[in-house]
Amino acid sequence: MNKRLFQTAKYTVAISALAVFSGCATIDTDELNTAVDERMDERMDELLEEMEETREIAEEALEKAEEALAKAEQAEESAEDANAKAEEALEKAAAAQRQAEENEEKIDRMFERAMHK
Repeated sequence: MNKRLFQTAKYTVAISALAVFSGCATIDTDELNTAVDERMDERMDELLEEMEETREIAEEALEKAEEALAKAEQAEESAEDANAKAEEALEKAAAAQRQAEENEEKIDRMFERAMHK
């Protein structure tokens, strides 16, 4: 009888130990899942912050690009205006040169007439 009682006690202790280990494993799994969830939440928050920072940098870059484009367009308009004024000045200079040549010819003819009189 002692042997049977001892064996029953052994099995009872073994079953109890398994139940304890099973409970510990469940607790460890729950703790692990909780820790993983917390770390995933932290990492997600970090990624969201990084995405927000990247978006802000992209917005600033876009604003600067738009400003640079506006300045380039103004510079192009100014260059076109300057080119038009330069062409106008060249035309006036050419007209003034033609007028000066005509005046020189007139003066030469008048001088020749005066010399022949």
